Amino acid sequence: MTTIRAHTYMFTIPSLGCRVAGARQTVLTVFARWGVPVRSETGESIRLVASELITNAVEHAGRVTPDIAIVLQERDDGTLRLGVRDRHPGRPRLRARTRAGLPTSGRGLAIVRAVLAEVGGRSRVERHQDGGKTVWAEIPPEATRAESDTDARIESRPTSCAAIA
Repeated sequence: MTTIRAHTYMFTIPSLGCRVAGARQTVLTVFARWGVPVRSETGESIRLVASELITNAVEHAGRVTPDIAIVLQERDDGTLRLGVRDRHPGRPRLRARTRAGLPTSGRGLAIVRAVLAEVGGRSRVERHQDGGKTVWAEIPPEATRAESDTDARIESRPTSCAAIA
């Protein structure tokens, strides 16, 4: 018998930098409710990817997008997807340096790709007919399953000497 675990959750935030932290927390809360081990290395990866993608959308698309949509999905096979949708027509680009060669903003997508590569995930851009796009981050089920076992072992350990006596 196959267990169907598919979930989808979507929410929007105004394109304001002050809303990024709250959106990031919502992402972690929703994934935790779905059983994703968010207090783990993969959870930290999710937090960082969410922060970078949402911040990028606010900073680079905020002038033409009054709000940003965040889509969370868990597919039947356990793959996690985080999508950040805006209405800006431009395709995200990797930009790690200014013309003078000095580090600057624009490293967000490079960070996202590196973090996703560590967990066997990937990112992609989906274009929409209205001219906007969704930047997707996907994390394979293997990344969360392995840490699920670790989280269970950690949580079952005594938390104080009094618990042992």
